[in-house]
Amino acid sequence: MSAVTTPGRAALVRRVRLLVAATIGWNVVEAVVAISAGVGASSAALIGFGLDSVVEVSSAAAVAWQFAGRDPEARERVALRVIAVAFFALAAVVTTEALRLLLGGAEPRHSTVGLALAALSLAVMPVLSLAQRRAGRALGSASAVADSRQTLLCTYLSAVLLAGLLLNSTLGWWWADPLAALVIAAVAVHEGREAWRGTPAAAPRSSHRPAATTAPAATDRSSRPARPPGPGVGCPRADRQARRVTTGEWPGHQVGEPGFRRAATGVFLAGIAVFVSLYAPQSLLPELTRSFGVSPAASTLAISATTGALAVGLLVLGPLSDRRGRTGILHASLAASAALAVLIALAPTWEVLLVLRGLQGFALAGLPAVAVAYLREELHPRVSSRAIGLYVSGTAIGGLSGRLVSGFLTEVGGWRTALGGAAALTVGCAVAVRLLLPPSRRFIPVDRAGRLLRQLGAAFTDPALLALYGVAALLMGGFVAVYNAVTFRLESPPYSLTPALVGLVFLAYLLGSASSPTAGWLADRAGRRVVVPLCLVVMGAGIALTLPTPLWCVIAGLCVLTVGFFAAHGVASGWVAARAHRGGRPVGQAASLYSFWYYVGSSVGGTLAGRAWQEGGWPWVALLAGGCTLAALLLTVLLGRTRPLGVR
Repeated sequence: MSAVTTPGRAALVRRVRLLVAATIGWNVVEAVVAISAGVGASSAALIGFGLDSVVEVSSAAAVAWQFAGRDPEARERVALRVIAVAFFALAAVVTTEALRLLLGGAEPRHSTVGLALAALSLAVMPVLSLAQRRAGRALGSASAVADSRQTLLCTYLSAVLLAGLLLNSTLGWWWADPLAALVIAAVAVHEGREAWRGTPAAAPRSSHRPAATTAPAATDRSSRPARPPGPGVGCPRADRQARRVTTGEWPGHQVGEPGFRRAATGVFLAGIAVFVSLYAPQSLLPELTRSFGVSPAASTLAISATTGALAVGLLVLGPLSDRRGRTGILHASLAASAALAVLIALAPTWEVLLVLRGLQGFALAGLPAVAVAYLREELHPRVSSRAIGLYVSGTAIGGLSGRLVSGFLTEVGGWRTALGGAAALTVGCAVAVRLLLPPSRRFIPVDRAGRLLRQLGAAFTDPALLALYGVAALLMGGFVAVYNAVTFRLESPPYSLTPALVGLVFLAYLLGSASSPTAGWLADRAGRRVVVPLCLVVMGAGIALTLPTPLWCVIAGLCVLTVGFFAAHGVASGWVAARAHRGGRPVGQAASLYSFWYYVGSSVGGTLAGRAWQEGGWPWVALLAGGCTLAALLLTVLLGRTRPLGVR
């Protein structure tokens, strides 16, 4: 740990303490909820999951004890042994529960609370594990890294628990959970052995740099520039401050600085807030149909009105932010969205709800219109991509959380309670963003009013860009059509699933989040002109797989469709930026137009899906989505005949 400077090490130690405290707090809540729900549902898996949380608290407490002392290194070995014992105890608990189930234990009943807890844990624990592992590696602390492994193991257990509860609730496959739990137990034994042996953590990157051991040569003080305030000689932060003093330029927030953490966290929470509000009603469409007495086709307007207004808002708020500033637009967007979210939960009539959703869609456009530009301006160029990736993760988590939370709360108190819960989450995130987000320091206003029409015209002169805009609309139209209509299908016979269970189908989005970077990797090697059509073929296969009646076919089809959609969308959106750049056209304008047509497709496809379901059931919905996919495939064939401009 000597390679880390004293101030930097102190900050890392504080971070580890906070992460450990968060892990302990989460696991205490998780243990209480899981054990209570397990006893109520006679679920050995839930009880075992709760006991696992108790074991994890002991591991986190060991790390907290280590870093509470003045010399954490002196306590390293004892902490590792405690963590190892916790791993072994975890394996014993999981194995015992799994064998008890396999040898004839009572079959568990359906537990909505257990399903919600497992899904939420699956989203929270990877974030805690990754943050703790990074801090532990930066410190060179084997115990912190070992505890992060145990936190990651909880993610696997959450997935196993979720799969077991879901399969038991839908298909009656009670034996799936204990079999998978035995695999997790074997992994726990392996990790326990590694911790017992004291496998060292990866050394921080800075350890390869020689430390400054000599003082600078004596010079005339009058000719030496003033020393910038900072931790001392050889400290990266002091070096950055010195460069700012001598050059008069500020390069932007960098990793390790409070400004970077505040900016990245603020935009991450903003992404959650916006996409919770945007997609919370999607799992409630059947409930809205019953409550307001509207048709399934009309109920889809709760989504389509918002995405359509968002598309329009992108064209207005993007150029406005270039003239008026980023943070003002972002804060106003979140404040208006949060206020409208509260009003939507109280809407007295269907017409009022649609008007409020349309206004909310326009307000929500403030974040996607300015988020990437803000991060690129305020963060150092070397780290802005990292923060942008975190923002994209926030949008994915927000969209998923909105659907899951609303589906769960609908069973508790109806659609108003569900949208009220989503509104509370939006308000909380908006307040946090207001407190966290640093003000703009590098924004330079640009009057684009005179150039806007010329830039729009330039973006429409390339046939390849036009084709990609069409691909965006067709991709999203087909995708939203399926997910809007599948809620009606799964709540109808022969499935008759509850809203909470229907909301869980959106967990397929996690597969899509993994397929997008994989497709990007393939595109770098095989070319976009090859990868995008292949992704569209995968989408078509997923749509076809949803046609048979068995539930497992429907779920598998949704997963395949989601993988293909996110892969195609990720590559196509990057294709737009690359094509515009190589052609000398405004990249930002081209990307905004891609997003515009993307949400136009969402609005139109979502509306048509309701009509298709109402008129012809699922075959018509599949025909609509399949037609969109086929049309997008034909456009990619046309793309193959356009002039490359150096872009594959």
